[in-house]
Amino acid sequence: MAEAKRIGIPISCHCDFGGEEAEAAKKAGKSRGIFSRIEENNATRRVIELGKKAGCHIHIAHVSTKEAAETITRAKADLAAGMTNNSFRLSCEVMPHNLSLTERDAERMGAESYGRVNPPLRSDDDRKALIRALADGTIDAIATDHAPHSDAGKRAGVAGFTAFETAFAAAYTELVLGGNTRGSQRLTQENDFSLNVSTKMSLSHLSSLMSASPARLLGLGDYSSGQDNKKGSARGLIKPGYRADLVIVDTEARWKVEQSAFKTRGKNSPFEGRHLNGKILLTLHSGRVVYSR
Repeated sequence: MAEAKRIGIPISCHCDFGGEEAEAAKKAGKSRGIFSRIEENNATRRVIELGKKAGCHIHIAHVSTKEAAETITRAKADLAAGMTNNSFRLSCEVMPHNLSLTERDAERMGAESYGRVNPPLRSDDDRKALIRALADGTIDAIATDHAPHSDAGKRAGVAGFTAFETAFAAAYTELVLGGNTRGSQRLTQENDFSLNVSTKMSLSHLSSLMSASPARLLGLGDYSSGQDNKKGSARGLIKPGYRADLVIVDTEARWKVEQSAFKTRGKNSPFEGRHLNGKILLTLHSGRVVYSR
């Protein structure tokens, strides 16, 4: 961490530190959902304290528990109040499946096979807490943690989901439309189970969480800001001088997820058979078409 501070790079931390409490839970035969929660919560607190001591930029990957989100909220409040080392910086991300699905979905898929992901799918209370943390600015970005494992690997219990091809649609359906990715019909605003006026998100906010904010966190957000970026290499915005990494989306399209049709080699999606809104029509990488529907 001290070296990361010296050369000015963030440290991305996958918070699953064991520790005595988590190991005791494992030995007692507790479920993965229980001991992994202990691991994530303890590791989140630990890495923040270490980051404060080093005065570096800590980025926490894959926040999934309400307790971890609360810990990050308090740490960011201390930063805003000037109560922490000025050089310490804290950011974090969340994944679409943790915003949309719960442990019941993992159990349906097979909790130790096709439904296994690290961190696991959590409770509905955790899911709602993550949505609130996105709405209030605690969580800085949405990331996929795309893990295109083979079918044999998933049967054997390798952790991870295929995520690229559903990331935007899942987040758009859940956060902007207040939809239900767990069923075949989108819920209306009147009977929505999770979102309210204060947590529903605009399309532009969602776009920034999946483009401009990640680019900024990686130091790729502005070639004119003194960062080590050349003209044409900055990304995350549609702006002269920025790299043309773009997607064209039909926000009115509603489609059924059929993982067998994915372009990615890994086909294991927790959204298989679900109806999502928002269809990717075209993807450009550095101005070159790499996908067209």
